Amino acid sequence: ARAAAARAHGSTVLFAVDTLEHLRRGGRLGPVAAALGTVLGMRPVLGVRDGRIEVVDKVRTSARARDRVVSLTVEDARRRRRPVVAVHHLGDPDLAADLAERIEAQVPAVHRVHVAEVSAVVGAHVGPGLSAAVVADA
Repeated sequence: ARAAAARAHGSTVLFAVDTLEHLRRGGRLGPVAAALGTVLGMRPVLGVRDGRIEVVDKVRTSARARDRVVSLTVEDARRRRRPVVAVHHLGDPDLAADLAERIEAQVPAVHRVHVAEVSAVVGAHVGPGLSAAVVADA
């Protein structure tokens, strides 16, 4: 348990979703924040810190949110000595493969970005349109 907690603490999780509705329904995002994001057309880039979801950045479109996930992932991976990167998705393997290729092209220390679909449990909380990246040390 200690080793898993240490690994989680040293990892970065970033993600973007196409809609905030699933996060709101699951209680992961307050109703006011979800309504404002929807009305203003904002797409937050979210991260997980100490087991809680937090807003890392805000952009106007889903494409820009995915671009920001890539750029923040690249920045983090470049700071690490032996980075390991994974890209997760929900129902869009082609998009995930594209994100993985973009990260690999910008971070020579990463030999291969792992691509996987999220589990049903995570998918139920975030809904379709999830693009996520995880960075950790090897």
